[in-house]
Amino acid sequence: MQETIRMMTLNVAHGARNPLPAALLRQRTLVRNLDAIGALVRRAEADVVALQEIDRACAFSKNVDHFEWIADAARMPFQLHAPHGRRERFGMLHGHALLSRHPLGGAEDRRFGRRFCHDKGFVVATVSPPQLRGRELDVASVHLEPFASGVRRSQILELAMALRARRERTGGRPMVVMGDMNTGYGDTTRGVGLLATEAGLEAWRPTDRTPTYAMSLPRVRFDWILTSPELDIVGHQTLPDRVSDHAAVVADVAWA
Repeated sequence: MQETIRMMTLNVAHGARNPLPAALLRQRTLVRNLDAIGALVRRAEADVVALQEIDRACAFSKNVDHFEWIADAARMPFQLHAPHGRRERFGMLHGHALLSRHPLGGAEDRRFGRRFCHDKGFVVATVSPPQLRGRELDVASVHLEPFASGVRRSQILELAMALRARRERTGGRPMVVMGDMNTGYGDTTRGVGLLATEAGLEAWRPTDRTPTYAMSLPRVRFDWILTSPELDIVGHQTLPDRVSDHAAVVADVAWA
């Protein structure tokens, strides 16, 4: 039987199931939403989870640490958070995260070049789950610019350069890149297709139009899981559970 590791990505929308500021929610409503996200991760039985728009304790988050709350509810003992959305004047502290059932090492994170909304970037770490029999792979959680396509393109090129450099430093360690890309596949000059080309990654059925956003009326595929050529995605699901304005995406990954 082929050994696999289960990957999952979800933009948690600051704990709000709808695209509303979390600061407008009652704390009990927010906590209920965070519990639902944690329960979804448990049911999915993911080994590694990439999260985006996930808050630490701050005024915007009702002084609830969304990251710790979800990690505890999901029973994920190994955790990594990159606080790229640090705006003290507005009481905001959020970013991208990785949760794992297995130890995370070699962490690296980067906030993309400064823009008006200076909160997008990525975090990457190394994991060696037992089902891969001692072999290591890198996993990344990514969030790209939602509105300006030119800014998003520059972020994709910056991300691809960083991932290529990491692969060179690690002797070609296999890689899984997950997150809210805020774009469809496109082609080799734009969108996820550009990232795949520049970083040497492959997507599950890139022309498949299964939407992941918005959950109230799903229209577009914004949430992606990509792998380097040493890996195969042998199973892929977009989950129907409405815990955010994005759908969670799950992939079973095996050595090619």
